Amino acid sequence: MEIYKKLFANVDQALFELNPDGTIDDVNKFAIELTGCSKKELLGKQISKIIKNNRHIQPIQDVNIFLRQCDFKEKFLILEKKDKQQLPLKCKILRFNNENNPKLLLLASLETLNSDASKRLYQTEKRYRVLFDQCPFSVFIINMNGRVVDCNKATEEIFGIKCDEIIGKNHRELGIHPENTLKIHIERFRKLLKKGSIEPIETQLKKGNGELIWVQIHSHLLNLPSEELIQTIIQNIQPRMSTENKLKKTKTKYHHLFENSPFSIALFDNRGIVLDVNLALEEFLGYRRNELISNNFLELPIYRPKTIPILKKRLAKYVNGEYPDPIELELIKRDGSIAWVKPVVSMIEIDGEKIIQVVFRDISLEKKTREQLKKSEEKYRFITENMKDMISIFDENLNLEFVNEAQEQVSGFGKEEILNKRPIDFMHPEDIPKLKKIFLKALKEGSGIGEFRMMTKNGSYKWIETLGKILTDNKSNTKFLLVSRDIDERKKLENQLKESEKKYRHLFESSPYAILLADLKGKIINRNSTSEKLFGYKTEEFIGKKFSETPVFTPEALKEIKKRFREFLKQGKIGPFEYQIYRKDGSMAWVSTQSSLIDLGDQTIIQTIVRDITREKEAEQDLRESEEKFRTIAEQSLFGIMIIRDNQLYYVNKRIKEVLDVNEEEIKKWTYYDFLELINPNDREKYQRNFKVKDFQTDLNIKPTQFRIMFKNGEELWVETFSKKIRIKSSQAVLLFIIDITEKKKAEQELKRINRLKSELLKRTSHELKTPLVAIKGYSDLLLNIHVKEAENEATFMIKEIQKGCERLENLINDILETSKLESGLIELKLRENDLSDVIFSCTKALEGLAKSRDLTINVEIHDNLVTLFEKNRMYEVMGNLLTNAIKNTMVNGKIKIRSKIFNNSYLISVKDNGIGLTEEEKDQIFKQFGKIERYGKGWNLGIEGTGLGLYISKKIIELHGGEIWVESEGRNKGATFTFTLPIRR
Repeated sequence: MEIYKKLFANVDQALFELNPDGTIDDVNKFAIELTGCSKKELLGKQISKIIKNNRHIQPIQDVNIFLRQCDFKEKFLILEKKDKQQLPLKCKILRFNNENNPKLLLLASLETLNSDASKRLYQTEKRYRVLFDQCPFSVFIINMNGRVVDCNKATEEIFGIKCDEIIGKNHRELGIHPENTLKIHIERFRKLLKKGSIEPIETQLKKGNGELIWVQIHSHLLNLPSEELIQTIIQNIQPRMSTENKLKKTKTKYHHLFENSPFSIALFDNRGIVLDVNLALEEFLGYRRNELISNNFLELPIYRPKTIPILKKRLAKYVNGEYPDPIELELIKRDGSIAWVKPVVSMIEIDGEKIIQVVFRDISLEKKTREQLKKSEEKYRFITENMKDMISIFDENLNLEFVNEAQEQVSGFGKEEILNKRPIDFMHPEDIPKLKKIFLKALKEGSGIGEFRMMTKNGSYKWIETLGKILTDNKSNTKFLLVSRDIDERKKLENQLKESEKKYRHLFESSPYAILLADLKGKIINRNSTSEKLFGYKTEEFIGKKFSETPVFTPEALKEIKKRFREFLKQGKIGPFEYQIYRKDGSMAWVSTQSSLIDLGDQTIIQTIVRDITREKEAEQDLRESEEKFRTIAEQSLFGIMIIRDNQLYYVNKRIKEVLDVNEEEIKKWTYYDFLELINPNDREKYQRNFKVKDFQTDLNIKPTQFRIMFKNGEELWVETFSKKIRIKSSQAVLLFIIDITEKKKAEQELKRINRLKSELLKRTSHELKTPLVAIKGYSDLLLNIHVKEAENEATFMIKEIQKGCERLENLINDILETSKLESGLIELKLRENDLSDVIFSCTKALEGLAKSRDLTINVEIHDNLVTLFEKNRMYEVMGNLLTNAIKNTMVNGKIKIRSKIFNNSYLISVKDNGIGLTEEEKDQIFKQFGKIERYGKGWNLGIEGTGLGLYISKKIIELHGGEIWVESEGRNKGATFTFTLPIRR
């Protein structure tokens, strides 16, 4: 015993002699130094008060557990000194008997953490404890005897039991295992000890209050350097299991709707891999389900190559939560045929995984009908004002040129309020970038489609769906055609659906077709919002009623529906059925219905899908009426109408046969070249230059052509043709109008002959009149100059009147001769580079005396330099005529203004007066031969002399120079402005 005491006192470790209950019975001097307490303070004290678990530095609650943990094993613990300083310790407990009394010896050495390995160990254990306690799952540490040696905070939260109540207990003592599963857990424990690992299990455990919860248990061995332990992680999956149970019934509904839907539906993951397709898609494409599933949808042989890049971009947007507007796609079926679809994409959640759902709506018939209707309507005018859709046409600068009546109905703006304005003036600011993209896409691809918010007159915004296309008119000007549809109500419905769409309800409510659910007696138990829109009746007006009791069926349809309903109950499914219904507003609509049975386990219901096919029916009817209209118009037309396709006469009307003098059987055998043979050889080359069958792809409109047709009897017929490129059954063709202009040609020739005779008569008459006039004028001049002093005053006055009359007659004859020359086309202008401003100032100076005699003011505001090519004498004559005309027709004290502008590479000269003005009739007469306006005897103080040919001659001279001349006047006593242009040439 003495040896033991010496060792106890001198060993270089802190020694604590403990009783079995954990109280300190003795300590050595190193223990006293280490703790900072006196021996008296230590004796009788619980060892757990000074040596603490490193788990958040908490006191050790269960001394027995603590003693077992340190039994013959080194344990890393924390010593709390008297001054509250904390030191790391290595502890081990040895058991011995002192005078037959069981004792425990705690050996504690200070871990100085000098080595890097020790520091890392210390830090690692601290981090482990933090992670251990912060883990969201329950974690049990179990020794090889099956007793819990540690657990984390999540365990307390999940089971509602304190860790102190758990540590030290085995499976049975824990009380968390139901009696029916306890044996399973004990057997799994044994299996884990034997094999080292076991598979996770989902089972039910009991909480402290007896409530059962679903959990998932993962257990595995921990091979620690000093011992082997078992770590069990328990995850609470009660919320998931509850959700799964709730979803089972919904999944049944969804799966039935998925499989029995008349729509083609496919499900993809976010990589584009096909997860599932329904029967409708198999039948639609012709591929079996196993040929589609597990493949990337972009690699399936059902797309045009140009479509794949577009679909890749759209897939990326769907994955990011963006849903671009639906597009129309071409799909290639297995048999090689083409189908057009409009996919509607949405994101659904199945088993916690987000899935892309695509509903393919077959629009092949709709698209084909649209194209046929469009081709048919190109044969005659396009009726826009009767359309409900808004039609807008913009020029290349995006200024509005045309809009139909539907625009005012939707927006409230009148045409005059929006013409010549740009589309962005009426768009929501956030939608302007999208609108620009549509125009850019239309420029690049020919068309684009999008949805936007359009401002109405009251300041609110409406949603519209707009299709933009690029067009070229007959003058090769680029135009933008926008066809817009009011989708405001549809948008509101879509926004409401987005808030409530979940799994089965998503497909049910977002369906573009009306869906009604009924029991096996035909009583309606539910319906989607689309049916309300289709029928016009609110949901409460349908729920609880039988199909036959609703006021929507015609007697004929109701009779057939009852018959089909009896067959349906026997077969469980029935094919599409088309009939007419009454809407609540009294209008009628065409619908197609399809019904199937849905087994919900505890209930079997009838699902009826109703599709509105009114537009399809109307389009078919419009197409038939359009073709009938064209044929009626064509056959009654006074014009000959011919359609040439693939060099064959595809169609000729009755008038063509009359003009060409051929019968029905003969013309059926003709080709385009047989028609060419009828054309006079002298005209044939000119006609073929204008009309080339090979150029149909580039020539939209072929310019009018006149030529002669030769008949077998030698007679000739003059005709004029107008041509336009059209499409018939997807191929190019030419629509040719032929007009008999033989009588018109004869009349033209006769007019030319008469005009030549008139010009010759004027020319000869003028020369014959000029000869005696020269003699009369010469002798009157002689009498006035030589014998005036010998003559009496009265004689002198008479001679002066003779002289004035001669001058007027001479001016008239000169004007007639000038007119004759201008009409003959034989005048050649002597163009020189001159300054028009010099001519204007010279002419103004020359007529200044005449203006002053009437107290008129002439104001000249022109450019200093108006240099161009013209014949100076001729332009002097024009300017003199205009200024003289202004002086004569302006009353005393009036004003005359001469202005110049430069516009469109031309000089624009105007002569404005505030005189008597012109009526509309006078404006039409003023530039014609002898178009003088009679002012004599009307009480106006005006100069009334003139030949009536001055303005006519001025017009001819301006036109010979390549310019134009016109007059503007607001009416009587409001003055007149004469304006002419002269091209700027150097």
